[in-house]
Amino acid sequence: MSVTSTSLRGTFNGITKGDIEIFKNVKYANIPHRWAYAEQIDDYENGVFDCTQEGIACPQVLPFDYNIEKGPKEMPFDELECSNLMITRPKGASNLPVFVWIHGGGNLAGNGYCSDHNPVPFVKRSVVAGRPVLHVMIEYRLSAFGYLAVPDENGNWVGNWGARDQYTALKWITKNIGEFGGDPSQITIGGESAGSIGLHALIVHESMKPKEECIIHNVILSSGTLDRMGKGTETVDTFKPIYEGMKAIVGDIHTASADDILEAQLKAGLDLGFYLQDDFFPPDWRDVKFNCSRVLLSDVIVDGTNFKNKINPAVRVTPENDFDHKIFELYNVSTEDSWKDYHYKMMLFKGDETFIRGNQQLEVLFEQGKIPVWRQMFDQIHPNDPSRLCHHAVDLYYMWDNWEMPKDKHEVARQYQDILSKFVYGQDPWPVDKLHFLHDNQFEVLDKSQFSKYRNVPALEYLLGFSAEELGKLTEKYTGEGHYTL
Repeated sequence: MSVTSTSLRGTFNGITKGDIEIFKNVKYANIPHRWAYAEQIDDYENGVFDCTQEGIACPQVLPFDYNIEKGPKEMPFDELECSNLMITRPKGASNLPVFVWIHGGGNLAGNGYCSDHNPVPFVKRSVVAGRPVLHVMIEYRLSAFGYLAVPDENGNWVGNWGARDQYTALKWITKNIGEFGGDPSQITIGGESAGSIGLHALIVHESMKPKEECIIHNVILSSGTLDRMGKGTETVDTFKPIYEGMKAIVGDIHTASADDILEAQLKAGLDLGFYLQDDFFPPDWRDVKFNCSRVLLSDVIVDGTNFKNKINPAVRVTPENDFDHKIFELYNVSTEDSWKDYHYKMMLFKGDETFIRGNQQLEVLFEQGKIPVWRQMFDQIHPNDPSRLCHHAVDLYYMWDNWEMPKDKHEVARQYQDILSKFVYGQDPWPVDKLHFLHDNQFEVLDKSQFSKYRNVPALEYLLGFSAEELGKLTEKYTGEGHYTL
């Protein structure tokens, strides 16, 4: 099975799985060297390309639980060859709505070829539901290769390589997806965790463009906004000591091996993939006019589970100031709590602080811009292990439906996929003035006034009274030295 494109001047040989066709490792850009701008490919020079094997991912920092069930996946890694796509479509696809997905992982880890993200069940279900979708997964640069700011030959600091890759991929998709059977006028882009943060960053980037030049219209943001990264962007003053620290460790930072770069970045303090305040972003993401058209905004009740390994019993907090006392009051924390209860309450707090708080801010900003927002609370617990609760990224189990799980959980997954395909088709997944609540295998549409029944609104209002920078300092002692789980 192949696609031969006269406009792209290339032939792409894919694979067939039943009624689904897949093109892997479709390269959307060339990266000439480390920390270079991606150069979009629109002419494949009459080449014939094997798109049957999994694509190449960016070298990345581990450990990160980015493969939900099986841990890190063995696959090829190359910082200069990771600018590729996976396209999944129904057989005979023609002019289908397109669903693009940006994977998460803190901008440090993850890849679209993980078994977690296999889109085949989603695409199959879209056909059964009568809303066939063409799906695209984006690979992009991660860790220091994607998010370290470096000086160019003129001494100007440049960064956001991973975000620039993502945007280059979206431009490629908008221009060329019609060659693979997609409709470039109907593109929905989604992301979870860092993928959602990255998508938010791209929406902010497009706020600097005239609306008619924008390519991001329908978006799905799941558990991630720029607020998760503090103020969203960092100045050169943040990156310069990290850059200098890495240079001191590896010597020539441009020729050091990828493994040495990754080791050095952790020693130098780059423990999340932050964004540089440069020409790619306006000075403050909270003071822009968004140009997108429709938004589905989602979070889970215990989004703070990615801090589970950083909430350390050895650094259990005792209230010392007004902020601590208020947090203990709002989350009903007692110094007499068992470790299990304390740990759970701290995960609720960290989830509110780092994810749900950001969603609350963003919902207000979208609505001020007259952009319709479909608000969702995804509180369905882990399909196989209730002890894992409704954890960060649990929605991916039901979105992709790739795992062995009870029959009733597969049915929940199919219903959730139907909701998402409705949104991709430009339909209302539920009334926009209502709240969607998924829990205990049930899909409920609630009045928005019931939000306070399922989210800690007094705590969110209190947290919204602080800037992200202030919260970062106030909450630093609440988490220890363990690694994130993303």
